[in-house]
Amino acid sequence: WAKFLDKGTVLICIFREPDVTVESILKECRSVDYLEYLKIDRKKAYEVWINMYSHILEKHLARFDQFDFIFLHYDQVFDGSVLDRLSEALGVSLSSDFVDKQLKRTRPTPGESTPQRRGKFTRNCVNWPGIR
Repeated sequence: WAKFLDKGTVLICIFREPDVTVESILKECRSVDYLEYLKIDRKKAYEVWINMYSHILEKHLARFDQFDFIFLHYDQVFDGSVLDRLSEALGVSLSSDFVDKQLKRTRPTPGESTPQRRGKFTRNCVNWPGIR
């Protein structure tokens, strides 16, 4: 797909912590009819998270010379702290009105946390340039 994009195209990746993402995946699979037969547990959901962001980091960030890549934290979208940065990068004026805070529904389960073996990967994502 990248070969069809113009040089300088802005690619935006919104990063979300694994614990919150896992809760969201599990909640969605429990509550949506078309996913009722999907057999996924917490361990598999963490694997989905790590595979998704590994793919982005390994495959797409290598294209920095071809595209403008913006890596944002999920919470930055909801608190509005990236609107000016996004407006400038996209060449448009963005309003905080487009952010629907009701979409931020999932919280990590108390007592559940990122498996230790994923900790280093998570820290690398959190400390990636562009994430405040």
